[in-house]
Amino acid sequence: MSYDRLIHPLVRENGVPRRATWDEALEQPSPHDNPCVKGQFGYGYV
Repeated sequence: MSYDRLIHPLVRENGVPRRATWDEALEQPSPHDNPCVKGQFGYGYV
């Protein structure tokens, strides 16, 4: 059995990860979320 799995969500508060509820974690935007835009060759991510 592997214990390397994430079983509780973490959110960063002042740069420090802390344990959070799933609802709280899903409400926060990801720093990797990029808007989908229409470009010359169709839709894509920037």
